[in-house]
Amino acid sequence: MGIISGYVFRVIREQCGATQDDFAERLAVSTDTIAGWESGRRPLTAVPVGQMLTYRHRLMQMGTAPALLQTLERCFEADILLAGIVEEKSPAVGSPSGRW
Repeated sequence: MGIISGYVFRVIREQCGATQDDFAERLAVSTDTIAGWESGRRPLTAVPVGQMLTYRHRLMQMGTAPALLQTLERCFEADILLAGIVEEKSPAVGSPSGRW
């Protein structure tokens, strides 16, 4: 699951005024990878931490607003939490707010 972070990633790309092809070239990945991240088909949370730090640095160099980068980090946390709940592996499932 990577729908939330994928959406924010798309917002970042659009804020930079880039197409998926442009972004793919700048991040040295395939256009299919960008499309997969944005759709949630390829969760950004599956990207190794070191590689994600490299992407984050490149996004900063492209002029991404710091607030959007912070939002992306929060979205990673939300995607991981939601995936755990959906898979029923999260301790939140047993709590009243988790069941909600």
